[in-house]
Amino acid sequence: MPERFHFEKAPIQEAIIDIRVSLDEKIVLSEFLEEIGRAFAEEYPGKQNLIEGYVHLEDNASLRTDQPTITGVSLISQDNRQIVQITRERFAFSLLEPYPNWKDFTNLARKAWNTYEEKANITSFNRLAVRFINRFDFPDKSIQLQAKRVSNDD
Repeated sequence: MPERFHFEKAPIQEAIIDIRVSLDEKIVLSEFLEEIGRAFAEEYPGKQNLIEGYVHLEDNASLRTDQPTITGVSLISQDNRQIVQITRERFAFSLLEPYPNWKDFTNLARKAWNTYEEKANITSFNRLAVRFINRFDFPDKSIQLQAKRVSNDD
């Protein structure tokens, strides 16, 4: 088994598990989001609507905007470190710094997923992604990046 390392001050600012799903077509989004909000309310009391709108540029260079619509919700934990985002097509769990470790991160995500899965009528899974947003602070005001030319044989 390969050696594993744990960094006391990992550069991870945000760890994200993003699951793309399809829900039953009969689900009324506004009702589903209200039900999800209630299910998560105790551990995620913060709530922000996710709003989508479009701006169209017409041929005569005039702008036309569509009415913004609520497409989902962000649910935020009391300490503002955990965020659950839910839309008709997406469940995402984010953990903001400090990043503990993979096991703790996935346990928190699994707990949120289980709450979501109880309420969602999922018909298919379309994508699973894990992302880490890292930040590296450098003590000097500038850094010099150097590239080494490699041949196609390397």
